[in-house]
Amino acid sequence: MERETIRGNMRAERHRRGLTIQEVATLLGCSPQIVSRWELGLTTPSPKFLLMMAKIYQLPPDYLLEIGIVKTHKLKHKRTKE
Repeated sequence: MERETIRGNMRAERHRRGLTIQEVATLLGCSPQIVSRWELGLTTPSPKFLLMMAKIYQLPPDYLLEIGIVKTHKLKHKRTKE
């Protein structure tokens, strides 16, 4: 897993939904400091927390990791713009 990708996607989705770090931490059942460390790229969330975040943000887990079909879709989209 690439920390920068996870970090950027987590923060972007939290902001997109107007949630605070505290609110996300409460929904996940962890401390705000843990969420902050994930968003700063200091640590990486476990698969359990990645799945929980995907449910909270109503996204496929692939999106947070930018793997599989999501990455393929972005690549196709980029090519059509060129």
